[in-house]
Amino acid sequence: MFQMPPMESIMQHTLSNSDVFNITSSQWVEAFKEHQCFALNQAAHSKQAFQVTSQELLMSLYDNWFEWLLNTESMMGAVQNIDNKLLAVTSEQSRNLSHRIFDSYTASASYEPKLLKLWQPAYLLAHQAFTSYLPKIISQSPDVAFAMLSEQLLAFMQHCLLTLHEVDSLLYQPTQTAFISVDDFCCHIFDLQGEDLSIKRLKIYQSHSKVTDNSWSNWTIKQYSQAPNSVKIESNLQRQLTR
Repeated sequence: MFQMPPMESIMQHTLSNSDVFNITSSQWVEAFKEHQCFALNQAAHSKQAFQVTSQELLMSLYDNWFEWLLNTESMMGAVQNIDNKLLAVTSEQSRNLSHRIFDSYTASASYEPKLLKLWQPAYLLAHQAFTSYLPKIISQSPDVAFAMLSEQLLAFMQHCLLTLHEVDSLLYQPTQTAFISVDDFCCHIFDLQGEDLSIKRLKIYQSHSKVTDNSWSNWTIKQYSQAPNSVKIESNLQRQLTR
């Protein structure tokens, strides 16, 4: 999981609550933009660069979630504690975001239906898992709540990047061995909610095999997490792949 270094204790005693929130939130907003820059650079310039249509979808994803993060920052900065009303608004805005992401992508010149058909259900699994995490910030001070939310959001965005890499490879790099990823977000959600996103995603890919000429008969597992339960998730995938 992404973590921001703790604020010096002296600052906690000399700064007002609003100042602490502004410093904390600005650090996390900057961290999001840095991650966005890294992700888009990887998608465009790495050895396994994404197709242009996948890059367009990734850009839509980051732009919309960044706007959501800024809106959330504005709302949290205006309260003393996170209550049910603010949580309800934040959660509703999160749930509605998927429609904006998909609408933005389908309106682009590089839109390809087969990409959205395969990636959308896998993305929605993770999106729902992220939204289900939000109640954990209830009753927290705004700075703590925003840090918790932002940390989880960055892990979610990394997960989305890896998921899109999987789909882009499946659809546009048929000579490559198909792969499924295990990352920190998957492991955290497995601990919190008991949901195995990697297994569910694999089943989605296998059920949509007709969208490509590749038979996807050979798979490999890419391990990106050192979480204690990552080995268990990988073992579950191995069993699914050998059925």
